[in-house]
Amino acid sequence: MPLAVAPSDFALVIRALAQAGFAGCNVTIPHKEAAFAICDRVLEPAHRAGAVNTLSFGNGIEGTNTDGYGFIANLRAHGVNPAAGPALILGAGGAARAIAAASLNRSPSVHQLWARASRSVLPFAPEVIYGAMSFSHAVADR
Repeated sequence: MPLAVAPSDFALVIRALAQAGFAGCNVTIPHKEAAFAICDRVLEPAHRAGAVNTLSFGNGIEGTNTDGYGFIANLRAHGVNPAAGPALILGAGGAARAIAAASLNRSPSVHQLWARASRSVLPFAPEVIYGAMSFSHAVADR
């Protein structure tokens, strides 16, 4: 059941869902970092990504991130070996960081995470090369 939730109401709505008996929920932009903050427990995939996209309600609120797992599973479903080579990830949001973390678990190859603004590229793993570029120039040069 999709819910349109204003960022200012996020914590209130999540606690209300838990109290109403929901087992959990999926969270998307712009709430992934707020979801991280509201958790009583955060699992390792979410810690590595710095963002939560899946909340479970039981004894408190538990958060994890399944973006990386889903990306890796999709690559495999299409015959791509995630450990076959280096990865270039464009973007530095919660999903991009989760994909980079999941990729690092499967391949020692060099990984690069690039975003439009250097301030949005927050290093979370020393194995990743970080950078910033203007996507408008990259598209214009095609």
